[in-house]
Amino acid sequence: MIRHYTEIYRQETLSRFSMEFAGFRSAVMTELRFSTTAHYTSDGLMMIKQENGQAVVQTASGSAVELVFHLIERVEIKQMGPFSGGTITLSGDDEENIRATVVFDGLMVICERLFYRHRPEWQPGRFSRLRGEIPTPEAIEAYLQDDDWRECSECAEAWFDPEEFSYCPECGSLTQLYVDG
Repeated sequence: MIRHYTEIYRQETLSRFSMEFAGFRSAVMTELRFSTTAHYTSDGLMMIKQENGQAVVQTASGSAVELVFHLIERVEIKQMGPFSGGTITLSGDDEENIRATVVFDGLMVICERLFYRHRPEWQPGRFSRLRGEIPTPEAIEAYLQDDDWRECSECAEAWFDPEEFSYCPECGSLTQLYVDG
């Protein structure tokens, strides 16, 4: 579980999200990014897989919400933004097989897990809000040391990185910065 994020995995959490962000249907996606992996098969075909994604959505009231798409199964982009008019639906027969579908005009993302985080400090502006690595539930803790140095909880490697999420240069684990208190 990634701290400070709420997973939308059943109707109750979707209803809570809908109440918290009542203007989501008239919202505009202001930022979108994906992480992908690619490799060549033995017969020379390139295989590309969208793994995770992240978006910033501004509601009509000026409130911002960060969406995190984990284990993406499908992405359809029919136009190059702006993407507006957001909806989220859940499908599947049990909690183990739930899929979230996020649709905006010209964009659809289907993923196995969907998380959100209210970002009231992210007011509309001309600069990017998404920095560092895309959050995932597999992130482990990194402990804050002095002056934005962090220590990996897996291997005890220490490195400088002020971002909330960062890969450990020693063991390769994605870490989330943990600040005590």
